[in-house]
Amino acid sequence: MIDWPTFNENYQYFPKAVIVELIDIFTSEFQARLIVLEKNIEDADFTSLKFNAHSYKSFISVYWDLKATDYACQLLALANEQENAGMMEVMAHLKSTSERLSEELTTHRKTLV
Repeated sequence: MIDWPTFNENYQYFPKAVIVELIDIFTSEFQARLIVLEKNIEDADFTSLKFNAHSYKSFISVYWDLKATDYACQLLALANEQENAGMMEVMAHLKSTSERLSEELTTHRKTLV
């Protein structure tokens, strides 16, 4: 769930068009990024997983969904430790929170256009 007070505080001076663009970037890219992460896990490619999990953490954090960001951080930590145990569970949570984030952003976008 988005921390709306923090989101609004951070983007209060941004033009609506920029916020819409940020939302569009997330909604158009997040599923492909999750597929890459799942493939890295499936292949036990920890080098790529570390890079892609770190990238996803950075990608998602600007939307102020603390739960989704936390799952991305957990995935990155597991990748750094090269620890498979629990990785699929964290990935499932990251996927569901990312989908919920996309829905929240899509709803918010409608208020901006």
